[in-house]
Parts: sequence; structure tokens; C-alpha cells
Amino acid sequence: MDAFALLGLPARPLLAEDEIVRAFDAAALTAHPDRGGQAADFAALEEARRVLTDPATRLRHLLARETGAEPGRGPAEVPVVIGEAFTRATAVCAAADTLLARRAAATSALAKAMLAAPALEVRERVEAWLGELSELRTAAETALARFDADWQAGQRPLEALRDLAQIFAFLSRWTSQGRERLFALTEV
Repeated sequence: MDAFALLGLPARPLLAEDEIVRAFDAAALTAHPDRGGQAADFAALEEARRVLTDPATRLRHLLARETGAEPGRGPAEVPVVIGEAFTRATAVCAAADTLLARRAAATSALAKAMLAAPALEVRERVEAWLGELSELRTAAETALARFDADWQAGQRPLEALRDLAQIFAFLSRWTSQGRERLFALTEV
């Protein structure tokens, strides 16, 4: 499947979400089963929208489109910025998970009350980590905009495209994990 072609969008690293939505809505007018279209065609359009809306999947899709193969994965291919952030992610998640396990094991009101101060500290760590992830995402979006301009000028370094895809994937995963833990910690 070529998600760009299905939605009639240019194959490039950066697409505005409203541009993707407009293209999907226009294509869905005739492809929707309620309008005489085929369910499989509509499902393909929905998948194309999903792929192009997320920067990580869009970049992986573009890389696969350009090279004819799925991008490889492995520890040697992790971008430096992600390697540097990995230790922090591991430490913050471990602190939250430890506190949540202590809360689950607490059987008395006193034991639960004694977790209030540590819970506040861990929540603050998770919130700070989410702030750091937000800053990293902003930097990645800035890099993506620069990369897109280079792409349109004919410069297409595929290694940088792969790195950006991985950065966005890690940031999305970590942000989701951080939000889940923060939500769980509000119960403490």
C-alpha cells in the first residue's frame, strides 16, 4: 500500500494533519460503503490516514517507499538522542512502578497514608520527564521541518529519515508510558 498515493498526497516527510484529514475526507466520500464504495477500499483509506498522521509511521512508510524494504531495527541503529534519554526513561518508569507496587501491597490506611509524600515526589519526577519528552518532541519536529525542506530540494539522506522515524517512535511510546504512570499515580 502506498498511503501517499491512496490519499493523493505528496510523498514527503512532513504533512500537516489538516491536510491529511481533508485528503481522507475527500477520498472517503466515494469509498465509504454507505456511498456505494467497497469496505476494503475504505479500510485501506483509514489505514493510510493512520500511517500518515503519526510522524513515526509516516517516516517509516516513506523510507520503505523509497528503499523498497522495511527499515531495519537493532541496537546499533538507535539515534544518539534516544540512547541518551533511555537511562532517564528507565529510571523514571522504575521509580513509578516501584511506588505503584508498594501501593498495591499496602493493606492498612496508615501504610497507604505513608505513601503520600513519596507519591508526590515520583509524580513530580514523571511530570518533569514528560516535560523533557515534550522538549525533545519539539526539537524532533523542528528537525523534521528542516529535513522536509531538504527533501523537497532533492536532498534525501535516508539514514536521517530512519533516525527521525525512530526518535518519533520512542518519544510517542515514552510519552504514553509516562501519561499512564502519571494517571496511576494520581490514585495514590
